[in-house]
Amino acid sequence: MSEPSEPASPAQPHHPVWTWPFPNRLAAIVVPALSGLELLGLAVAEDHLDYTDAPTLLTAALLTFVTWWFASWFIHFVTWMTKPMIHRRLTRWIRHLCFVAVAAIAVAAWIGSWWLYLTTGRFASFSTGLFLVQAAGRWEMLWTPAASQRTFIVLSAILSIAAATALVLARPRIISDAIAAVRPRGLLRFGYSLLVMYVLWIGLTAWCMSGFSSLEKLERRESFTQKTSPMVTLALSSIAAANIEAVPADSLSADELVPIAEAKRKRERSLQVAGRGYNVVIIQIESLRSDCIASQHHGIEITPHINRLAESGIRFANAYTQSTHSNFADPCIASSLYPLRGHLPRPYRRGDPYPKTLIYDLLKPRGYATAIISSQNEAWFSMDQFYESPNLDLIFDPQRVEGHTYVDVRDWGMAREALGGTLKGGKFIDSFTADSAIEWMGKQRGEGKPFYLQMNLQSSHFPYPLPKDVPRPFEPHEMNFPASFVEYPKEKAHVVRNAYYNAIAECDRQVGRIITALKELDQFDDTILIVVGENGESFFEDGVVTHGGPPSQVQLHVAWVMSVPGEAAERVEDYPVELVDVVPTTLGLLGLPADANHQGINVLAEDRPRLSERFLFFHVNSPHGHAVATLWGGRWKFVSFDPGTWDYVDDPTGRGEALFDIHSEQAEANNRILERPKIAAILRSRLERWRMRQLAYYQYPHLHMSHCPPQQPLGPAER
Repeated sequence: MSEPSEPASPAQPHHPVWTWPFPNRLAAIVVPALSGLELLGLAVAEDHLDYTDAPTLLTAALLTFVTWWFASWFIHFVTWMTKPMIHRRLTRWIRHLCFVAVAAIAVAAWIGSWWLYLTTGRFASFSTGLFLVQAAGRWEMLWTPAASQRTFIVLSAILSIAAATALVLARPRIISDAIAAVRPRGLLRFGYSLLVMYVLWIGLTAWCMSGFSSLEKLERRESFTQKTSPMVTLALSSIAAANIEAVPADSLSADELVPIAEAKRKRERSLQVAGRGYNVVIIQIESLRSDCIASQHHGIEITPHINRLAESGIRFANAYTQSTHSNFADPCIASSLYPLRGHLPRPYRRGDPYPKTLIYDLLKPRGYATAIISSQNEAWFSMDQFYESPNLDLIFDPQRVEGHTYVDVRDWGMAREALGGTLKGGKFIDSFTADSAIEWMGKQRGEGKPFYLQMNLQSSHFPYPLPKDVPRPFEPHEMNFPASFVEYPKEKAHVVRNAYYNAIAECDRQVGRIITALKELDQFDDTILIVVGENGESFFEDGVVTHGGPPSQVQLHVAWVMSVPGEAAERVEDYPVELVDVVPTTLGLLGLPADANHQGINVLAEDRPRLSERFLFFHVNSPHGHAVATLWGGRWKFVSFDPGTWDYVDDPTGRGEALFDIHSEQAEANNRILERPKIAAILRSRLERWRMRQLAYYQYPHLHMSHCPPQQPLGPAER
């Protein structure tokens, strides 16, 4: 009898070259087809990728392809792992039902993400899924935005379930063959393909993120993470959520916040309050330090017009900006919102879901004309998108208005954006801005309207360029040595300071022209006029130059002077104030109620917090470093920063913490973190509470989509 022959081993499936990177032929057809379909959708959508050059298009195409490719391999391995379930009828049906449910959810999520993109310009992200989970018990949060899309949602649900059922249960022959071809040997092909795609990704990313413009890089990053495809957005946002600091969900409770609906009702009722009808003019001056006011240099007043304004108004001697760089500090003035919104800085977007009530949103319904007239290009970090509102009549800046602008290459940040084409223009000279503001005020006077005017003067931004015919009383001022926004010789600091004082004097001259124009229009006595610095300026006092650096006194302590109808004598306020207080204080002077979206306070109110309960909060997130800080009672300042970031701070703990007694020394030369541990502990706790509340509010959609921002963590504290 012959020996029985060994059973032949099953033939290994043959993979043509075109299918080799894929788990099967079905995937080799479907993945490129779906990727092409989504790229076509991006091309025809109104709010598609912001950049259409070769690096962006190739990177977006690779990202889209890779996510679908990953999905095909994931399905492949799940199918292989669950294949033993098909041998029993019960488990086979359980397997089918699970596949139907997962496929239905996936198709519905894909359709829903595209719907979100077509309506908001962003695909659904990890936070969107988090919001859906958090809103599970409160469906009214979902129903309101979805009410207008009921038909679309119902049809999508039916289509999703039908497609998933057909896909799994009908099982065309090609799907059966694909499942039958599953082999663990596919891991090898998966690994090699993944390596090739990773190399491509590194190369394309390096190509795409290289270039002249930092703003363009931020825009590209946002395009890739939020505007490429549903799967790309979900994957990258999930990875980012896993890699950043976790914000505990209990950091902030909805019970502590005012519901948006309630705030809206109060806002509508407040229109019945007549108010005083004063004009409001806010003049922001770049880098206006507090010590420029009521001061002389070389025996000459630096700001004579602002000084005269203070002599018949209010001067806040203890005023602070919210940040050391403009893209964080400037929007605080009109919005009364703290700039800390996340772990990473990002441009503002008109579609941001966070509630805000800008001051002109309250004044326009009362018949005010409203305008922002700025020497600064407000498209810097898309601040103009933050300012946009149906209640703002005019944004007048170099991005929108034809006029002579200047760009100085020593101000390398603005120069590279303007010269690279990211921004349409550099900056206006301040006299042109003042001319335009005076003309606009005259027009409103002729129409008999009260007006809100917000100005931004920029002569005092490094390198402090001035037209040739502008006086320069402080000498020497010529920077005929190597100098840039981030560096110049320390021994030349006195020259740079003179140039700065000349520029501040020019800003002051334009303030004088605005005051004169208001008087000629017979409007000065009916106008609340506010002059405020948007950030400070360093001349090596804190080890660095210009601004955008550490939350030091010279970069945070700014001027705030205001003329108020009815005030006839100088009033110096030592009470500590910050930029988020500008709007609530102005509303108080107008006799109008506070708004729940504002995080500042009316610092002139009789019931303002006592000094022992008064905390100011600051946030810095720039290329020079990251830090948060708080000031307690105008005296004790606690700073938390990345260790090793700023050399001027002695850091004995190695944790990146500093405590300064501002009353005893403005120079912040001595870190008292070890000398006063009790005070440090109090401030550390308050600062961390404020920080986590801010992060939680902006991270968790169920908070910011239905509630106003958190108020300051107030309360008594013992010294």
